[in-house]
Amino acid sequence: MIWQPALLYFLGLSGVGAGVLLALIAPEELLPGEKYLRRLQSVLLGLLFATGIFVLTQAREWLILAIFIVLFLTVIVISTLRTRIPHEIYFVCILPFVHTSLVTLFTVILFLYGLPTGTLLWGQKKILKQR
Repeated sequence: MIWQPALLYFLGLSGVGAGVLLALIAPEELLPGEKYLRRLQSVLLGLLFATGIFVLTQAREWLILAIFIVLFLTVIVISTLRTRIPHEIYFVCILPFVHTSLVTLFTVILFLYGLPTGTLLWGQKKILKQR
């Protein structure tokens, strides 16, 4: 069943849409909750990174682990230099979970990461429209 991991991956990406919906439901909470959403996003990003390292060390995939760490850190450094939310992290984080039994865990963490990401994206879009 080759379509099942792809379906789970897109289900994880739907967290961004849910985050935008959350921002539409409670727009008055965007500004006061921004710092908490950024913290939640950082915690979930760290959880994605730690889970990816755990999966790759258990599978003894040392080359993929090295590539994953380099790509992850590169995306984080570039995104902090550009001062924007790292959207590229979705594509980097799929690397350790492609052929493992923990793809469901990955989907849940990715969905949860998408909630604050989508909310912050919508908030940034509204701020840019007001200028």
